[in-house]
Amino acid sequence: MKNVENRHVISGLCKTISCSLILLVVLFQFTACKHDEDRESISGIYGAIVDKDEKGVENVEVQIYGKAGNEPRVLLQNAFTNKLGNYDITVDVPGKFEIIEVSVPFTKIKGSEEKVFGKPIDDPSSNNIGLGYARIGEKTRIDFKMVKEW
Repeated sequence: MKNVENRHVISGLCKTISCSLILLVVLFQFTACKHDEDRESISGIYGAIVDKDEKGVENVEVQIYGKAGNEPRVLLQNAFTNKLGNYDITVDVPGKFEIIEVSVPFTKIKGSEEKVFGKPIDDPSSNNIGLGYARIGEKTRIDFKMVKEW
């Protein structure tokens, strides 16, 4: 009789250990997936913003957006150009983003009455009005020229 009771106890203990191991494996899988989504890549984006005369423009805002699939883009960071029209931004890009968009929104610049925006210079992706694309995890140069029309 004691043998039967011992077998039941041992069998119950084995089932408990097996269930615990399965739960640990499942928990590990979920935390591993979450870790991939939360990873961050450091991306550097730099360049110059010039006016119609190719002179650097001071105090122009540069906006860095992240985009994930079909979701709306999210503003990650912004910065302003220095006296020479240069900008340099280091941004932590959360792992869920697949695309980094760089834009210079409509603004008035010193010495001009009209609003202008930044058009990427020498960027094959510049067919998209006002946007340049940076490579995630790399240093990318994107220069803009301030224009009033596309």
